[in-house]
Amino acid sequence: MQVIYQIQKRAKKARRALGSTLKYRILFLALFLLSLMCLHMLAMVIFEGISLGDAAWLTITTATTVGYGDISASTPSGRWSTVILMYAGGIFVLAQLAGLIFEASQWRVTQRQQGKLAIRARGHIVIFGWREDFLVSAIREVRESISPLNDEDIVIVSPNIELLPDVLRDLDVHHVNGPFYEATVLAKANIKRAARLVIIPDMDDPEADFVNLDLVNRLRKEAPETPIIMACLRQEMETAAIQMGVTEALTFGPNYPDMLTRAVLAIGAERVVEELIVHAGAEMVVVHLPLKGSVEQIIGLTDSHAILLGYRQDDGQYAVHPAREEHLVDNVLIFLVDVDPYGSAAAAEEMLVLLLQPLVEDRTIRSFDEPKSLGIIGSRNRVTAAYLRALKRQLGTVEVSHLCEDCWGEEGVSPDELKNMEAVILLSDDPGVLTSDARTFVTINYLRKELGYTGRLIVEGVLTENRIRFEAAGATDVIRPVTQNLDILARCILTGAEEILDSLYSSYGPQELIRMEMDLNTDWLSFCRSVYSLALPLAFEDTRGRVVVPPADYQLGKGQVFMLVDRAGKLDYWEMRKALKGMVTAG
Repeated sequence: MQVIYQIQKRAKKARRALGSTLKYRILFLALFLLSLMCLHMLAMVIFEGISLGDAAWLTITTATTVGYGDISASTPSGRWSTVILMYAGGIFVLAQLAGLIFEASQWRVTQRQQGKLAIRARGHIVIFGWREDFLVSAIREVRESISPLNDEDIVIVSPNIELLPDVLRDLDVHHVNGPFYEATVLAKANIKRAARLVIIPDMDDPEADFVNLDLVNRLRKEAPETPIIMACLRQEMETAAIQMGVTEALTFGPNYPDMLTRAVLAIGAERVVEELIVHAGAEMVVVHLPLKGSVEQIIGLTDSHAILLGYRQDDGQYAVHPAREEHLVDNVLIFLVDVDPYGSAAAAEEMLVLLLQPLVEDRTIRSFDEPKSLGIIGSRNRVTAAYLRALKRQLGTVEVSHLCEDCWGEEGVSPDELKNMEAVILLSDDPGVLTSDARTFVTINYLRKELGYTGRLIVEGVLTENRIRFEAAGATDVIRPVTQNLDILARCILTGAEEILDSLYSSYGPQELIRMEMDLNTDWLSFCRSVYSLALPLAFEDTRGRVVVPPADYQLGKGQVFMLVDRAGKLDYWEMRKALKGMVTAG
């Protein structure tokens, strides 16, 4: 009895070491089957007098029930050995083993679906936090990007996911279920081998920022060199995030998942865009003149002073990074200019107007001007005193007033009030609810048809696919809801170029802002001219720091180039890098 007890005890230890009863049973049956097969092979060699190779062949064909019949047992001892060892034992054990292996496979699939298995990927993207619609959009942007990270594994870590939606599994996304503060959860996500660690707020409570900053501290201990990108609920938390080790911090915008995507795929692009949009030297300048000429001619006259981002087409949409051969007539032009050397945006505009004089003709057009008065229609929950102050600060001399909460309420707006407004902003009723677009659509019609408003109407649309419907109903400009970064809204008001803004601060549309490391022995102007057909350079960063819209004679070296590229093109990241180098060399 003591011997049996010791055997059982050792078996339990072995089972615990293997981790589960299922693994133990599979290993036990596999060893038992191997023992039976070895005994049968020995019996065939002894009783049938065949070679070891033939004995192995006979044993395998018997166990798998193939039975070719080329070799068989003929002696009574050999046949009884086959009956006892193979028919009664081996085939039954093999069937049992196959069933257990299938069961183990199904168990593993279930464990993976429930986020309980460790991730074995390398160079993957780990996302902490769960917002289904937001992440579906963001991950789709990753997959459509030309970045070298576009086909890497993506892992979502959250205690709030039971099963991943099919749409995410189809995008090759995995998940780990569990709280962020458990070391085992971080280990399962394999963060030490990840290429990017991304953190989004799991809830709208401001406390989420503190929870995530605590997570940053844990991640930095485990992965000190891995880039961390964090989306903060409050803009003022971005500085604290950088101080705690975050590589890239941005303000979370539930309607702008592609802003997060850009920050993940092109680290540093977020700060480049910030400098472009938030009046930090480089500004978007609007020029509208009665001119005729090609894009080639316009670039030839201005590229030593500014970057031509795009122009307004006849349908009201903006073409970004236009082809050199396109011919323009009286189009609104959008330039990116470093205004510091000129003292102000107005002075920079005067400089561009002067440069474009060879293409200007003697006729009158209705020039595009920023509005002098602006009215806002939207809930007081959004249009707070702080909101108005921030927007006024961005718009400078533009008069801003809150017209009403809702056109359909008792305190709605009157036609007389609207007449005094050169532009009106119609805010989304609820930026987080897709159905709020229905109210927006009806309100556009009401403002245009019932109240007879003829001025510029800037409208927020939750769903980007509603842009065409809103414009057909009478919206002049359609942007996604802006809840935090009012700089975006201000740039749209002042320029009207929402498509160009989308190309800069997101990856909506055909253009994508990418970062590419290059070693360039040329000046900025020569580089821009060489690669224009493939990319539109915006900024350069070397060991001395980032320069947005460098001077024409700025000498480039080894560093990061930030460019707008057509992501619908046929070249992937590495092919584009090779092509750009070839263009620079040929130039």
